[in-house]
Amino acid sequence: MLDAELVCSSIPDEFVVHPGQEFAKEWTFKNNGAWQWPSGVQLILTEGDKFMTEQDVLEEPVKPDEQCKIVT
Repeated sequence: MLDAELVCSSIPDEFVVHPGQEFAKEWTFKNNGAWQWPSGVQLILTEGDKFMTEQDVLEEPVKPDEQCKIVT
């Protein structure tokens, strides 16, 4: 089983976005598991509001204890 931990995000959850306003949010995840995440792995939201896009598919492998960034 692959395991991920959200380390930080670039915009706090309380950030106010106005209608029509463009912005990008970046999440940093850490591979907490014992196995490398291969390229093509998709990070899937298991609870909370869906906010990620197709960019949540990893293009590069992520080794255990390494971090990766997802931008939406």
